[in-house]
Amino acid sequence: MICKKLIIKLISIVIFLYIFYFIYFNRIIIKERNRSIREKENEEISRINNYNRLNLEIKNITIDILIPFAENQVDKVLESIERWGHPNKLPCDNIYVQDYFRFSKSNLVFYQNFGINKNNENKILEKVKNQLWRKCFNKILFKYANNTIEEDKYPKGVSKMFYKYFKIVDKSTDYFFWFESDVNPIKKNWLIEIFRVVVTTLQARRNQPFYVMGSNHRIPGTRDDQRAFHSMHINGNAIYYSKEWYKNLLFKIENWDKGFGVFDLDIFYYLTESENWGEVAKILQEFIHYEIIQNLGHREYNAEEFSKENPRTYLVHS
Repeated sequence: MICKKLIIKLISIVIFLYIFYFIYFNRIIIKERNRSIREKENEEISRINNYNRLNLEIKNITIDILIPFAENQVDKVLESIERWGHPNKLPCDNIYVQDYFRFSKSNLVFYQNFGINKNNENKILEKVKNQLWRKCFNKILFKYANNTIEEDKYPKGVSKMFYKYFKIVDKSTDYFFWFESDVNPIKKNWLIEIFRVVVTTLQARRNQPFYVMGSNHRIPGTRDDQRAFHSMHINGNAIYYSKEWYKNLLFKIENWDKGFGVFDLDIFYYLTESENWGEVAKILQEFIHYEIIQNLGHREYNAEEFSKENPRTYLVHS
């Protein structure tokens, strides 16, 4: 009988100790988890504050993502924006552009070669409406180049679209990223990074706008002098200032009699033509090479490995 009571008592003690330790360690786990959450929140707040300090002088900046496409290539556009839904390809993750850069905005603009096409608009809106990344953009806009059949011939048709956009871009837009459907994100928060790069560059330039920011071709292999020279140009998929420089410079390039009708190449050739140097010498610094996007041509790459090897690159044109 005594032995039985002793066993019951021991069992009670064991149960008590088990409950005690369970509650004790569970409280520790919860406490550590809460501390971890607070640390992450504080880290996020600190990061936002750092961005806001950078943004003290940069007010109301708007950077749009501009997707140009031909009327019959809407399916490629839908495939492209579908890829943005991958967790590692989101334009922004949990936090809006405005949380990082006060008073700033970003619109997603779909820009078509011909006139208004409501069927394509509806397809795009249907695809966009339930995407996780929809919150990253203030508005979804549609713009039309209204190219004629004659104007739309390749490759000059794309260039016509490019030059025309400066005449129809919203006045509130400061910069736009020319983002063709074969541009692929390799890191999440690429929209936030675009803003960070633009804002910090403007800070360094004492708020003096630049014209273009992008990267040259990075295609491996031996290249002759002409191809190497050709590859020094900033590829068309880049960040562009949307305001005064069209009438100051782009209008001349568009109507330049030595142009080839390919806008990114023509900009480069105009800048490197000796007869234009008197003008170009004063503005060459407005064209900035930076690898937020890399242009790999038809080169194959592993997105995960390439992302690790290129920490400053968020987008690949390939």
